[in-house]
Amino acid sequence: MGLSVRGRSSYLVMISSLIAALAFLCSCNGANGAAAAPGDPPARVLSVTVTPAGASLPLGESQQFVATATLSDGSILDVTALANWSSSNRSVAGISVTGLVTAASQGATSISAKYRSVAASTNLTVTAAALVSITVAPSNPSIAAGQTKFCIARASTLRRRPGEVIGQLKIFLVN
Repeated sequence: MGLSVRGRSSYLVMISSLIAALAFLCSCNGANGAAAAPGDPPARVLSVTVTPAGASLPLGESQQFVATATLSDGSILDVTALANWSSSNRSVAGISVTGLVTAASQGATSISAKYRSVAASTNLTVTAAALVSITVAPSNPSIAAGQTKFCIARASTLRRRPGEVIGQLKIFLVN
């Protein structure tokens, strides 16, 4: 079953149009969808930024850090999930592969993200846990003259589960 000359030319026009459309789609820059000029290299990473900059985090708390890359075509990409994350002092703060930092002990560290061989960092200070409440049990102690009473003071910090005790102190009341 052969095609006529007219059928062949229509077929060739259709194939040529399809090839041209595919060539255009393949030349698009994935960062912003603009067509790249023939022979242009893909957009290069000019810089990476890590935020929040100069963060302070209470002991035991976590915070998400974000990495953004500025490309040579002017676009800015969120590369948080693609970056390689690190902490210069893991005993102060650890960091997950997704950029989630957890404060482990008081001190300072540098949080870094590297994307396509371009790195950036920011400083992080881990502070004392934020105290939100202190309770004393029994709540209304009374003692007679010359007596001693044993009480317990309990401290809780921000974002802890209700009733979770982070520390307690035995107190003796003397009258």
